[in-house]
Amino acid sequence: IDKKLSKVFYKKLSNTDFQLLAIVSEKELLLPIKNIWRFTYGMIIIVFIISIIMGWIGARYIIRPIKILVNGTKEVAAGNLDYKIEVHSQDEIGDLAEKFISMTLKIKNYVGQLKSLNSQLDNKLNVLSAIYNVSNVINKSTNIKEILNLVFETLTTGFKVEIGYVLLYDMNKSNLNMVKCVSNNQKLIKNLSVY
Repeated sequence: IDKKLSKVFYKKLSNTDFQLLAIVSEKELLLPIKNIWRFTYGMIIIVFIISIIMGWIGARYIIRPIKILVNGTKEVAAGNLDYKIEVHSQDEIGDLAEKFISMTLKIKNYVGQLKSLNSQLDNKLNVLSAIYNVSNVINKSTNIKEILNLVFETLTTGFKVEIGYVLLYDMNKSNLNMVKCVSNNQKLIKNLSVY
């Protein structure tokens, strides 16, 4: 027996003069410990590899939708309110994507309402400008025909009407007279009757 590579274990047996002696080689003695260490190292490596794979999968399913949302916010911030994002996640990211889509639609509606209001304001500004121009014409001229012609031209161009005419009511004769009528559509003028 090689004394350097073996361990001796003994124990006195009770109620006898005998001792139990066991000689075990160090290699056999340390084999279970080495197996435990190998198993532990193997498990650490397996857990590490699984962690990397799970991290990659998690990043793919978490970071990808976030990148889609970030790109969507950049598009909307640049003014593209028709940009659509597609996130099919059923978690908080999906909820955030739905809220983003809803917010974008509301912004688009608000922008449409603002454009409509701006158009209405432009029309009202045109009306006020036409009235201002008419008042300037009236202040500058004393000729009624010139005043009516300028008023008529200012109002028809300011209001962008399809047909325009000026009627004067003669109270003495209870008669309505057409002073001026202008239209790009000659059929409208021919079919016009004054009572």
